[in-house]
Amino acid sequence: MNKFLKYIFIAYLVANYKQIPGAYFVRFYWTCLRSFGFQRFRKTYPLANSRGVGSHKLDLFRPSIFKTMCSVWEIDMYLHKGNSTYFTELDMARTQLLGQQLQVFMNKCEINHSGEFKTKSMKNWPWFPVAAVECVFKNEIKAFQKYEIQSRIFAWDKKWFFILSKFVSYKKDKEGKQTEVLHTVCITRYVMKNGRKTIRPQEAFEASGLWNEEVERLNREVYLPLVEHRIDTDALFNMDMTLPQ
Repeated sequence: MNKFLKYIFIAYLVANYKQIPGAYFVRFYWTCLRSFGFQRFRKTYPLANSRGVGSHKLDLFRPSIFKTMCSVWEIDMYLHKGNSTYFTELDMARTQLLGQQLQVFMNKCEINHSGEFKTKSMKNWPWFPVAAVECVFKNEIKAFQKYEIQSRIFAWDKKWFFILSKFVSYKKDKEGKQTEVLHTVCITRYVMKNGRKTIRPQEAFEASGLWNEEVERLNREVYLPLVEHRIDTDALFNMDMTLPQ
């Protein structure tokens, strides 16, 4: 009986590993280690991207894929993945993306490549506050369903940059071909900070070897116009919450 209960308990933990106390921090910092930490042991460290990002002129838009599944305690009263749990998974997926794309920039800050810092230290790393997140839900994600989050840098201006994330899964159609199912689309607005200093996105992209005239043209003509209306939110902050007169 005790052995049976033990197996039940282990199965419970495995099925709900995301909701174990402290699991968020373990998952987040493990993602940071995989993205920023372990690559320092590679021969290409610190001035080459360990994942080969930068070999193509449009690599700034290269996506990152974060794979996971919906655990039992992520479901809500409708018995599908709760809306609030999407934001936790976005933290992991976006961190993985930033580690993939801005790895060289982070390394250069750490080794004081530009000479702007007093010493070499991981304390030189910039940080990335989230300014806004918008999610559009299309199809539900059920308990135990496997899915992936496809994320990429989408657009930027002189202060902000945007990450586009899609929650997708796969299923076979009647002909046995694998088709993609879109569940949710998210736009995250970020700013890069080093202390109180705001780092221009282009500066970080150039340091990472990812900026060029072609990506700037695509951003200016195609992508930025899709999100420009999300930049100025002052009118919302000043909105009166009392009944209109």
